[in-house]
Amino acid sequence: MARLFTQRPESSQFWSITGLVAKTGEDELELNTSLHRRFDPTEQGVGQLKREMSQIIADIEAQITTPEFRGHSLTADEISDMGREATWEGAQERMDEVRIIRVDANSGRPDILYAATGGGGGYILRGSAQKNMPEYLRLGDIKEGFYEIGTDWMRVATIYPDYYTPRQQKTAESGLRNLFPSAWETHYDQRLLPGESFARDKEDFLIAHADDLIMMQARASPGNDSLMIVTAVPGGDLTLMGTDQEKTFVMPYSDIYDGGEAASPGRDLGVVLVDPTKYPEYVPEGEPSPGM
Repeated sequence: MARLFTQRPESSQFWSITGLVAKTGEDELELNTSLHRRFDPTEQGVGQLKREMSQIIADIEAQITTPEFRGHSLTADEISDMGREATWEGAQERMDEVRIIRVDANSGRPDILYAATGGGGGYILRGSAQKNMPEYLRLGDIKEGFYEIGTDWMRVATIYPDYYTPRQQKTAESGLRNLFPSAWETHYDQRLLPGESFARDKEDFLIAHADDLIMMQARASPGNDSLMIVTAVPGGDLTLMGTDQEKTFVMPYSDIYDGGEAASPGRDLGVVLVDPTKYPEYVPEGEPSPGM
């Protein structure tokens, strides 16, 4: 049975949600979570609080009622028996823990596993689980794929949502849309509009400014921390670095990082346009530093 404690002490202006425990037979599943923020008595604030509480409760229910969330952790010997998979692909990090998420009903072999390593880890898909991953989301070959916990896990969650909480499913959808817009469009059969995907908006911005200078590197100007020495190339094309199209300018720190009216267009997308008519070119060491 799950217990959820909520409180708003009369002397406090904060709501808090703490302590939930679920017990099934001899196994005990404990999920630590918290929601602690200033209480907003307006109708909008109360509505937001209720939505956040409902999301937490939905996650709790998923954790409690889905056996796969508890999984089965392999022993050190069992991990070693996995052979070359005892190290994580790419980084070749040793797997500290491997947990079985799903067992294939036909072969009886684990086909979705979660692996933890010192540097992170992620999900391993094998057999039918990997075969059923559509090509626009699949990593690796048809037999096996490694999906990093940082961003690639959302690929797995998109195709196998039953093994993720409602909140994780929502995060996976948002992450796929913002980071892998083409895959999102293929999966949901929809066309993203401007403002709906960070990666797509950035792609469109770079295409629109293919001939404009875009910052690639920036470092503080010697003796003046308010100025930055900026290296830029047309369209942000890395292949143009070191060529005669690479230019260096002096820009105010605030124009790059602080926002406001003087901020460079595209800054909210992680792109900094460099206007050669607005900023002076940098004079190499040994010559007088340019003034602003």
